[in-house]
Amino acid sequence: MSMYVLNIYGDVIVKYPDNLFADHTSTIKIEAVPINAFGWKIPFRKSLVVFDIIEGENLVDVIQKNEEDGFIILRSKGIPGKVEISVKTKFSLFPNLVKVEIFALTG
Repeated sequence: MSMYVLNIYGDVIVKYPDNLFADHTSTIKIEAVPINAFGWKIPFRKSLVVFDIIEGENLVDVIQKNEEDGFIILRSKGIPGKVEISVKTKFSLFPNLVKVEIFALTG
């Protein structure tokens, strides 16, 4: 039973919040969460992740990047647009593509 609970069967890519705003304080965290055979988050386990910004590198600053713990934090440079990030984990066959839209401030 413990092999189903403690072994990593895959990763779920989570981003919070879903999008950014075109100001200099808006941040987003993208994280790879290891899951077990039941689809639950595994306690005390981490996934090795490689993050590559494919498109929109000029729109965001990398605030923190920890590939061993499996997360990256980005901050908007104040320019609206779209950012695409390739996320390749140790337990995935193909990279995941995460899209983040930066919305213009209105008002």
